[in-house]
Amino acid sequence: MQPVKTTPSPLRWPPPGLERLQGDLLRVAGRGALAGGVLVLPLLFVTARRQDFASLGPFADAWWVTLVLATVGLGFALDALTSAARLLRRAADAVGSGYDGATVLRVMADARKDMGFLLQGSRHFSVLQPAERERLARLRVVAAGGHALAGLWLPAVLGVGLLAGAWGLMSPTGLWLATLVPAGVLYAGGVVASAMEESMARKARSAWHQQPWTADLDAGEIEAWRHDVAVRLGKDQAVPVRGVRGAGFRRGALALTALGVLVAIPVLTLIPTSAIGPVLALVAIPRMGQIQERAGRVEAFRGYRVETDPTVDAQEAGRILQSLIAVGSQWAPTSGELPPTERYDVPWLPDMQDGNPVGVEPHRWAEEIFARVVADPTPDLLAFLDGVAAHPAHEDFARLARAAELDAASARWEDDFPPGTSVANLPIPRFGGIREGAYAHLAAAAADLARGRVDEGETKVREVISVGFLLGDQGTTLIENLIGHVVVGTGGTALERYYLAAGRAMDADKVRSMAEVARRSAERIHADQLEGTEAFVRSLPDRVADENAVRGLRWESFILTATLSPCLNLHRMVFGADEEYQAFVARAQEVLVRWPSEEKLFELARHGYWGSTAPGRESLIGRMLGVSMRSGPGTCSEVVRRFDDLKASF
Repeated sequence: MQPVKTTPSPLRWPPPGLERLQGDLLRVAGRGALAGGVLVLPLLFVTARRQDFASLGPFADAWWVTLVLATVGLGFALDALTSAARLLRRAADAVGSGYDGATVLRVMADARKDMGFLLQGSRHFSVLQPAERERLARLRVVAAGGHALAGLWLPAVLGVGLLAGAWGLMSPTGLWLATLVPAGVLYAGGVVASAMEESMARKARSAWHQQPWTADLDAGEIEAWRHDVAVRLGKDQAVPVRGVRGAGFRRGALALTALGVLVAIPVLTLIPTSAIGPVLALVAIPRMGQIQERAGRVEAFRGYRVETDPTVDAQEAGRILQSLIAVGSQWAPTSGELPPTERYDVPWLPDMQDGNPVGVEPHRWAEEIFARVVADPTPDLLAFLDGVAAHPAHEDFARLARAAELDAASARWEDDFPPGTSVANLPIPRFGGIREGAYAHLAAAAADLARGRVDEGETKVREVISVGFLLGDQGTTLIENLIGHVVVGTGGTALERYYLAAGRAMDADKVRSMAEVARRSAERIHADQLEGTEAFVRSLPDRVADENAVRGLRWESFILTATLSPCLNLHRMVFGADEEYQAFVARAQEVLVRWPSEEKLFELARHGYWGSTAPGRESLIGRMLGVSMRSGPGTCSEVVRRFDDLKASF
């Protein structure tokens, strides 16, 4: 009987207890690569790439794509970091139990499950010399490690870089370079090492396959292997003895856990918050849709204004306006408001609950009152009109109509607003007195017509138009402009009906035809509206500087820009306002502020609807946002923190 040929016992691979580590380095690399593609690259694109301050970002109206990608990508990033931390903890246990670090790294890099053959020189690796096999093993570790480190680097450095950018420690360019360049070097190193390893392995396979297949079937080796298997099937696996080594792996696991937190903080705070600006912009669009059209409709009556009086300066006009809006009311100024310089306790119109000699409500007087006084001037009607015409505030109304300019803020607001005042909680002036004053002035014109004072009556109707244009053109708020346009429209309708009642049909036809042309023109212009939130927010800065736009709309556009732009895109949220925005604010101040009294309004407006956060009022959410986004005046973190103050304001 021939003796059995003895050969070295096959090397068990992976080594006992390391089965759970085999090939995991490549799994970490794959998850990191997914995080890089889904989270890091899109977030870099929208954050580190410079954006216009009035823009939703590079995805425009599809801004929500960033939110979706970041949410999914964050899952991949945390999975990669968690898997890497778990892998390092297991590696630490393995080293502590007696394995050397090189062996553990080779197990982690063994995605092909053939590292055991490589180390033993089996199969196609048998054609390689020991030094070549050692080199090949190292290349595999370098390739897997390079890919894994690159995959972990991308989300980790992005998270740290976003925080550094929010603190002013990193520029957008620095964020690009710090995130992508090292990762690119690591990926390149991994690719080169992988290519070299694959080239060596391919050559080995080629040389090995050239041998006859039966040359590998050695009877002695087969018998020895079968004997070894039979013996080993009956043995128990030894319990590993834990040691004290592997501290480096443990520290690496803790570092990766900390990096996971740093990645999560900016993503979980920045991404949801980035929806604030687009949502607010979407809500704001309907507020501006009809304003320019209304202004265009009343342009037909601009030529019917009365001549201006140079003795009525803008500040006096503001004082008169403040007095007229309070006629007949018990209105008391709130904090920050000034009282009227002249008080008129008697209302513009008497109580008509017991009877209305005109026969129609005041809002219809422009259409019917003149025809009624001509057709049936009853004593009751004439007495009623004379009583309305006798109101002492008519003189102020007529004087206001002759003002060339209006400085309403000088008579409306105190020099300094109370602390905590913002555009959102600024008291809204009560312009009902102006509207009722217009009705009363038309009644006084009807009294003149009934008494044969045709020219005087026409002047009063034109005074209504003039007051309306003064508010519509020069008021700083949309409510002033809108009330002004309503008053102009009322006066224009009244002028046409006045001319008809006075027997001036040609003049009436002229007013009517001009109003119809203006109406059609305004509707055609309005038909061409901006589509989409991105187009809307991009139009805001241009509207601020547009001298043809309604003045209150220009102020409103500036306030909206100041409110929305801090949270419109991630670039602004992280890196704050740039020089372009500062130049816009300076230009807006130049074109909007006409009087010193409007400087305080502009200071409120530059902080947006909700103003600036008062010192010492910083919530837990505010402190968290201050970590992941730029802090200070005009930033998104301040906008969000201001929400807490609104609870006390409304």
